[in-house]
Amino acid sequence: MNFYSKISINFDCEVVEGGYLLQTSLISPVKSPSYFNNNYSMIQKIKKQKPRCKPFTVEALDDFIHLSKFLRKDEFNELLISFYNKWGPFIKLGENYKTTKKLFQLLEDSEFAKQNMEYPPYDFGSDLFSKKYQEIEWHYDDSGELHPAFKPKTLFNAIYLAWGLNQKSKKIKKICKYFKFFGMRKNCIQYFEITRDNKEFCSRDCSNAFRQKPNWQEKIQQDLAIRVKQTKIKLNRLNINN
Repeated sequence: MNFYSKISINFDCEVVEGGYLLQTSLISPVKSPSYFNNNYSMIQKIKKQKPRCKPFTVEALDDFIHLSKFLRKDEFNELLISFYNKWGPFIKLGENYKTTKKLFQLLEDSEFAKQNMEYPPYDFGSDLFSKKYQEIEWHYDDSGELHPAFKPKTLFNAIYLAWGLNQKSKKIKKICKYFKFFGMRKNCIQYFEITRDNKEFCSRDCSNAFRQKPNWQEKIQQDLAIRVKQTKIKLNRLNINN
């Protein structure tokens, strides 16, 4: 039996007023600091400053999605620090590019799975819905109505939940198969609006470049194996629910 109800996300972001910056662990840092170098991590400008609490809102999800568009661009560093100054760390202080890239990739893969009627992947290291990362509790809203509420342990978990629960209508987009398997290339749109269901590349150039790669067939086989695994997980869940 399906029930449709309000679901709240109860999470307080912890943000320091002094702001955040990049710090390197190298004794002799490179001339041009970059967050894309995993030796750089996010820290507080004022080390012992206590953060203030700020209620989480769906605006954090919108800012995260906007930030994801600049993940592989030079302006990402500055925009990421602005996000930190507004919402605080995704998981904890000391995060580097390796960590944040994984979070953005998870949401990208989850969005792709949702558009294709598949279950989002659990490649974060463990189940994001487990008690280790969040709890569920009762909550009374401003009108006095009782309904379930998630209590995430981290900002990213709150963002990921908001993504899953957010029902705003959007134009359906698809990830270019070249970008998915081989990364960025010149003139690749990365995400393109679907004009037909079987379209897999943003352009003919990406399609040709994909098939010029020596291991493109192997990549397709790996992708098929992942889809088969996801289908099995979906069937197992349906059997458990039944």
